[in-house]
Amino acid sequence: MNLLTLLGSYTFTLMLAALIPGPGMTGLLFKTLSHGSSHGLKMLAGLVTGDLLYLILVLSGLSWLGHALSSTFAAALILCACAYLLYLACRFWSSALSFNLSKDTSSTSSSYKEGLLITLANPKTISFYLALVPSILGTAALHPEVLISVVLLTIVTLLAAGSLYIFSAVKIKHLLSSPSALSMLLRATAIMMAGFACSTIYLEIVRLIR
Repeated sequence: MNLLTLLGSYTFTLMLAALIPGPGMTGLLFKTLSHGSSHGLKMLAGLVTGDLLYLILVLSGLSWLGHALSSTFAAALILCACAYLLYLACRFWSSALSFNLSKDTSSTSSSYKEGLLITLANPKTISFYLALVPSILGTAALHPEVLISVVLLTIVTLLAAGSLYIFSAVKIKHLLSSPSALSMLLRATAIMMAGFACSTIYLEIVRLIR
């Protein structure tokens, strides 16, 4: 497989994974709806940072950890991550109940940390970088120029996907000027995140039983 095909396959797979609604992009949508685009951009920076941390681990040759971990221990990690996602869903739900359209003045640093923590606790992200990335890029050491290309493509792809979610959230917020309508949408966002966590927990339990 030549370099362009390799990078193209990686970029396409990453973009597809990023666009499919998961905890990260769902949280980004919620953050933009409830706190505005500035907080959304900060959270997106946190999401990208988390992805880059996992990518660096894989590109540094630490992807063997995913194979070395026993299935029980790996399942425990995913279940802990899902528990954190459920906690976030509860927080989102409570925030939606008290949501209002007044200008938010809280620090955007918390949005960055929240994005970082969501990514680090996201089973979808963990599976992508520890399983899919090695299968696409291979397990052999990559040349420096290829490594740089992969990192840059990762940043650009995630920023593009996240910006699309932020743009959509801003448009939705303008269309739904009623606080009650926006609160309903935010509660639906919390339900989506909780549903993702519960479905992942169910699949892990079924896999362990079998």
